[in-house]
Amino acid sequence: MSLIQHEMTRSATAETLAPTTMYSLMRSDFIEFLEKSPKLCLKLLESTMERLRNANDQIANLTFLDVRTRTIKVISRLAEEHGIVRQSGILINMKLTHQQLANLAGTVRESVTKVLQELQDDQIISIDKKMILIKRMDALKERIV
Repeated sequence: MSLIQHEMTRSATAETLAPTTMYSLMRSDFIEFLEKSPKLCLKLLESTMERLRNANDQIANLTFLDVRTRTIKVISRLAEEHGIVRQSGILINMKLTHQQLANLAGTVRESVTKVLQELQDDQIISIDKKMILIKRMDALKERIV
Protein backbone atom coordinates (compact mmCIF):
# COMPACT_ATOMS: atom_id res chain seq x y z
CA MET A 1 0.00 0.00 0.00
CA SER A 2 2.78 2.40 0.83
CA LEU A 3 4.41 1.62 -2.52
CA ILE A 4 1.36 2.89 -4.38
CA GLN A 5 0.24 5.80 -2.19
CA HIS A 6 3.04 8.34 -2.07
CA GLU A 7 4.13 9.44 1.42
CA MET A 8 1.69 7.07 3.11
CA THR A 9 2.82 4.46 5.59
CA ARG A 10 1.66 0.87 5.69
CA SER A 11 -1.53 0.22 7.61
CA ALA A 12 -0.81 -3.34 8.71
CA THR A 13 1.94 -5.54 9.98
CA ALA A 14 2.74 -9.16 9.23
CA GLU A 15 4.12 -11.97 11.30
CA THR A 16 5.63 -15.10 9.81
CA LEU A 17 4.95 -18.59 11.13
CA ALA A 18 8.26 -19.94 9.84
CA PRO A 19 11.76 -18.58 9.16
CA THR A 20 11.46 -16.19 6.24
CA THR A 21 13.72 -14.18 3.93
CA MET A 22 12.51 -10.64 3.37
CA TYR A 23 13.33 -8.31 0.49
CA SER A 24 12.67 -4.61 0.09
CA LEU A 25 11.55 -2.76 -3.03
CA MET A 26 12.04 0.92 -3.74
CA ARG A 27 8.87 2.79 -4.66
CA SER A 28 10.49 4.35 -7.73
CA ASP A 29 11.46 0.92 -9.11
CA PHE A 30 7.98 -0.43 -8.42
CA ILE A 31 6.21 2.50 -10.13
CA GLU A 32 8.52 2.25 -13.15
CA PHE A 33 7.72 -1.45 -13.46
CA LEU A 34 3.96 -0.83 -13.15
CA GLU A 35 4.07 1.80 -15.89
CA LYS A 36 5.56 -0.80 -18.25
CA SER A 37 3.27 -3.68 -17.20
CA PRO A 38 -0.47 -3.18 -17.67
CA LYS A 39 -1.12 -6.88 -16.96
CA LEU A 40 0.59 -6.52 -13.60
CA CYS A 41 -1.60 -3.48 -12.86
CA LEU A 42 -4.71 -5.59 -13.52
CA LYS A 43 -3.42 -8.42 -11.30
CA LEU A 44 -2.63 -5.91 -8.57
CA LEU A 45 -6.14 -4.48 -8.85
CA GLU A 46 -7.64 -8.00 -8.66
CA SER A 47 -5.57 -8.74 -5.58
CA THR A 48 -6.64 -5.48 -3.98
CA MET A 49 -10.31 -6.25 -4.63
CA GLU A 50 -9.89 -9.73 -3.11
CA ARG A 51 -8.35 -8.19 0.00
CA LEU A 52 -11.23 -5.71 0.21
CA ARG A 53 -13.75 -8.55 -0.10
CA ASN A 54 -11.94 -10.47 2.65
CA ALA A 55 -11.91 -7.39 4.88
CA ASN A 56 -15.64 -6.88 4.30
CA ASP A 57 -16.28 -10.54 5.17
CA GLN A 58 -14.20 -10.22 8.32
CA ILE A 59 -16.09 -7.09 9.39
CA ALA A 60 -19.41 -8.86 8.81
CA ASN A 61 -18.21 -11.93 10.73
CA LEU A 62 -17.05 -9.85 13.69
CA THR A 63 -20.30 -7.91 13.67
CA PHE A 64 -22.86 -10.67 13.20
CA LEU A 65 -21.33 -14.05 14.15
CA ASP A 66 -20.69 -15.51 17.57
CA VAL A 67 -17.23 -16.64 18.68
CA ARG A 68 -17.97 -20.33 18.07
CA THR A 69 -19.06 -19.76 14.47
CA ARG A 70 -16.14 -17.41 13.75
CA THR A 71 -13.66 -19.97 15.07
CA ILE A 72 -15.19 -22.75 12.98
CA LYS A 73 -15.13 -20.51 9.89
CA VAL A 74 -11.43 -19.81 10.47
CA ILE A 75 -10.68 -23.54 10.70
CA SER A 76 -12.71 -24.19 7.56
CA ARG A 77 -10.92 -21.40 5.65
CA LEU A 78 -7.51 -22.65 6.76
CA ALA A 79 -8.45 -26.12 5.53
CA GLU A 80 -9.37 -24.68 2.13
CA GLU A 81 -6.18 -22.62 1.89
CA HIS A 82 -3.66 -24.97 3.53
CA GLY A 83 -5.40 -28.34 3.70
CA ILE A 84 -3.80 -31.57 2.60
CA VAL A 85 -6.18 -34.43 1.92
CA ARG A 86 -5.28 -37.51 3.94
CA GLN A 87 -7.04 -40.84 4.27
CA SER A 88 -8.11 -39.80 7.77
CA GLY A 89 -9.35 -36.33 6.76
CA ILE A 90 -7.98 -32.91 5.85
CA LEU A 91 -4.80 -31.82 7.61
CA ILE A 92 -4.23 -28.10 7.98
CA ASN A 93 -0.58 -27.97 7.02
CA MET A 94 0.58 -25.43 9.56
CA LYS A 95 1.23 -25.44 13.27
CA LEU A 96 -1.13 -23.08 15.06
CA THR A 97 -1.38 -22.14 18.69
CA HIS A 98 -4.74 -21.44 20.28
CA GLN A 99 -3.68 -17.79 20.51
CA GLN A 100 -2.97 -17.60 16.77
CA LEU A 101 -6.40 -19.08 16.03
CA ALA A 102 -7.95 -16.61 18.47
CA ASN A 103 -6.24 -13.73 16.67
CA LEU A 104 -7.60 -14.95 13.33
CA ALA A 105 -11.12 -15.29 14.77
CA GLY A 106 -11.02 -11.98 16.61
CA THR A 107 -11.49 -13.46 20.05
CA VAL A 108 -9.58 -14.62 23.12
CA ARG A 109 -7.59 -17.83 23.51
CA GLU A 110 -9.90 -19.26 26.15
CA SER A 111 -12.89 -19.13 23.80
CA VAL A 112 -10.98 -20.86 21.02
CA THR A 113 -9.83 -23.56 23.45
CA LYS A 114 -13.48 -24.28 24.35
CA VAL A 115 -14.53 -24.53 20.70
CA LEU A 116 -11.59 -26.78 19.81
CA GLN A 117 -12.36 -29.04 22.77
CA GLU A 118 -16.01 -29.27 21.70
CA LEU A 119 -15.00 -30.21 18.14
CA GLN A 120 -12.58 -32.82 19.46
CA ASP A 121 -15.18 -34.25 21.86
CA ASP A 122 -17.57 -34.61 18.92
CA GLN A 123 -14.77 -36.28 16.90
CA ILE A 124 -14.95 -33.68 14.16
CA ILE A 125 -11.29 -32.69 14.52
CA SER A 126 -8.17 -33.94 16.24
CA ILE A 127 -5.11 -31.94 17.17
CA ASP A 128 -1.61 -33.35 17.25
CA LYS A 129 1.52 -31.24 17.70
CA LYS A 130 -0.43 -28.01 17.03
CA MET A 131 -1.73 -29.34 13.69
CA ILE A 132 -5.47 -29.70 13.14
CA LEU A 133 -6.87 -32.72 11.32
CA ILE A 134 -10.45 -32.29 10.20
CA LYS A 135 -11.94 -35.76 10.33
CA ARG A 136 -15.46 -34.77 9.23
CA MET A 137 -15.53 -31.65 7.09
CA ASP A 138 -19.27 -32.01 6.47
CA ALA A 139 -19.97 -31.96 10.22
CA LEU A 140 -17.68 -28.95 10.63
CA LYS A 141 -19.47 -26.98 7.91
CA GLU A 142 -22.87 -27.88 9.38
CA ARG A 143 -21.85 -25.95 12.49
CA ILE A 144 -21.41 -22.72 10.57
CA VAL A 145 -24.68 -20.87 11.16
